[in-house]
Amino acid sequence: NPDLDGYSLDGGVEHSLSVATLARMIAASHTNNGHVIDDSYVAGMMHDIGKLILAVNMRETYQEILYLARDARVPVWQKESECLG
Repeated sequence: NPDLDGYSLDGGVEHSLSVATLARMIAASHTNNGHVIDDSYVAGMMHDIGKLILAVNMRETYQEILYLARDARVPVWQKESECLG
């Protein structure tokens, strides 16, 4: 189970679907190229895949990163960068 305090699989999937849908809408408003539109959707779906990978493979470390980010009131990516390089 990849759910952690501060990260949930269900929340991540919902967020990725929202981003994918918006990315597709933005792409469709700028081009009729189906490949670009489809690629935009896939990019939106995959944009946070690293969070899932960290939650599954580095569970304790990622939980600590989530706590550090929350306590410091900074974006999670900032603490990921500081802790993981």
